Amino acid sequence: MELCEVLSTCKDHMEFNGYLEDYVSMAEDLSMKWKEVLEEIVEIDPSIKIIVGLRLDINDEVVTNKIIRYKDAFKIKEKALYYPYILYGYTAKGEERAVILAEEYIRTKALYFCISEPMGLLNEHRNALVSCDREHLKDVIESLFAKDQKCGSVQRRLDSSLFPNYEAFEERVVEWSEEIRGSVSDQITGDRDRKEEIIKGTIVTWFLIKKVLYVQYMLDRTLLTQVHQGNIKEQRLMAKKHADHISFISMSELWKL
Repeated sequence: MELCEVLSTCKDHMEFNGYLEDYVSMAEDLSMKWKEVLEEIVEIDPSIKIIVGLRLDINDEVVTNKIIRYKDAFKIKEKALYYPYILYGYTAKGEERAVILAEEYIRTKALYFCISEPMGLLNEHRNALVSCDREHLKDVIESLFAKDQKCGSVQRRLDSSLFPNYEAFEERVVEWSEEIRGSVSDQITGDRDRKEEIIKGTIVTWFLIKKVLYVQYMLDRTLLTQVHQGNIKEQRLMAKKHADHISFISMSELWKL
């Protein structure tokens, strides 16, 4: 199936799937920041559609997920991956585009890697996808839909504007991981009724963090050629080391809090 057909047929395990204009007009729990930027997207192209709150499984059969070996994530059997928003539609030239969207850019990037990986929902359409955060959404939509630019060039431009190299990217990811590690105990003790939800959400976020560090390293051709002299096995080993560098609290220890 074509990209837009695949997305338009997503009727289960999500909160809304239809025209963005309809969603913006009816959503009661939409924050003002999101409402303003989504209204701007409607003005750019009122034919764009949106999926809200899509949930997908973590696939423990995917090679990259086996390599990072974060077993706690595989213990969450229900659909653990939460996609806040996916915008999709056609350019003026009839080409399909979709934008994986969340508040934090790094989370969006990891979700993109999950949905486009082998056996992922959009694996066959990965070249028609862009990951984006709220802050840069308007520019990305204009580039994709109004200016009909290619997804790859739009993604590379956005990536480089935020993180000039892998070291800068990793620094922010590790910082995010430490923020979670430092706050999760207070979150649990401060809201016992949501303990299970908080624990599962934390585990999923650490899975996304480990995954994004591994995959982003593997996709960096500069590292492959200049650091590893074209040795893909050496690059894969180093990518795993970066993912393993993340310090987390086990699910069993979280339950003891």
